[in-house]
Amino acid sequence: MRLNKSAILFAGVVIAASMATGAASAANAVVSSTVSTSSGADIPNLKIGKFGWNWPGADKTDNANAEYVDVENTSSDPVNVKGLVVEDAWRHGQPDSYKGPCNRFTISSVPQADGTTAETLPGSHVLRVYVGSGTNRVFTWGGVTYHAVYGHSPSKCGYNSHIFNNGPGSSKSAPWDTVYVQLGADTEFKSYNFSFGYWVP
Repeated sequence: MRLNKSAILFAGVVIAASMATGAASAANAVVSSTVSTSSGADIPNLKIGKFGWNWPGADKTDNANAEYVDVENTSSDPVNVKGLVVEDAWRHGQPDSYKGPCNRFTISSVPQADGTTAETLPGSHVLRVYVGSGTNRVFTWGGVTYHAVYGHSPSKCGYNSHIFNNGPGSSKSAPWDTVYVQLGADTEFKSYNFSFGYWVP
C-alpha cells in the first residue's frame, strides 16, 4: 500500500481529458477504500462517480491510467462539458496566479460513438478522465457507456505521472486527498481516505 506520493506538480491540459510504491497484498486488491463524499455547489446533472488511485507495484508512467476519475451524466439529456476541469487537492489549493502544467485536466471535447467529437456528454453516459496517455475513445463495460479521454500527465508531475493519493498527514483518519470537478462557477468534490484498495465507488 502506498503511504505517500510527491505533491509536486502534475497535469497538463487535456484535449478532451489512474499505482502503488510498494508491495500490495492480494487482500487489498479487491477491497474498496473508506470514502467520504461531499459537494459544494453541485454541477447540474453531473456527479463524481468511481475513481481509481492505485495499482499493485510501483508507480510508473506506463501504468498511470490506473488513475482515473469518472464524471457521470445523471440526466437523460446531453450535458455540455467543454471547459470541465478535473484536479487534485494540491492543484485546487494553488493561487489563481499559478500557471504550472501539473495536476489539472481541462476538457475541450468528448469522443462520440460515431467516431466524431463533440462538446457534450450523452445522457446517462460516463466521462472517464484517465491520468496517463492514450487515444480518446468510447467503450461499453458492465452495460455502461464510457467516453474515455486522456490527461497525458508528464512524468515530472506527481510521482512518475501519478497524482492522486498524496498520502496521509499525521492523522491517518483524515482524508488523504480530494478530487475536484469544476464546470463554470459550479464545483463538486469527493474526499477519500484509502486504508487499502485501489478504487473508490
